[in-house]
Amino acid sequence: MSRTPLAADLIAKLYRCAVPTLNAVMSKSGLGSNHMRHLKPVNPQAKRFVGPATTLRAIPNREDLKKRIASGQIRDLQSPAFEQVQAGEVLVIGTGGETRASIFGDVMTTFLKVRGAAGVVCDASVSDSEAISAIDLPVFAGGNAATSATLFLHFAEIDAAIGCDGVAVFPGDVLVGDGNGVVVIPQAHVQEVADAAIAREEFEVYILERINAGAMLTGTYPPNDATRAAYQEWRTRRG
Repeated sequence: MSRTPLAADLIAKLYRCAVPTLNAVMSKSGLGSNHMRHLKPVNPQAKRFVGPATTLRAIPNREDLKKRIASGQIRDLQSPAFEQVQAGEVLVIGTGGETRASIFGDVMTTFLKVRGAAGVVCDASVSDSEAISAIDLPVFAGGNAATSATLFLHFAEIDAAIGCDGVAVFPGDVLVGDGNGVVVIPQAHVQEVADAAIAREEFEVYILERINAGAMLTGTYPPNDATRAAYQEWRTRRG
């Protein structure tokens, strides 16, 4: 499926923002918390990513579904979901947190890296996390398992609304990941969230300068009127 890629300046803004900052901005604006806090980066050296979601929904498997897949009556959607991912996109797989199931390993991870994917997020397990950890592609998962996904899961739908680690994800929503987890930004609110998060990050740079210079917490963080006024002067001096 063809999608409109994110503008380069928007991607750059989001890369500058930490996941907690983005989540705090959304919570403050009434968008709620969309933080996937239980998923961990498989490769700690490759954990920062930004990209729009393409989704795969999995449900608990049944014996009749396994037989229909085996006979060719219905299609196994696991590989097609990986094949639809375009450069810069994030494949998000929702399974209801079925960590007994291994969704993919180093071969499929390498396939996505070659395609230029921004990352992979799934609330199930991966197989061979040691091998995946050596691949330069951000992968966030719920665990590591050696058990085939099809023992527990049936891949039911591509590019549909899903739940992943308790967070709703629609195709085209923007995901940002770092060492703090993954946050989902609703597609219609990406620009406003990015702008507000950049402003908050800049303000916190100033606050840290004050704290490092010996300022007390009271009146500095949270800021009082005097701190806010001083911040505006600081911004003016910086140009």
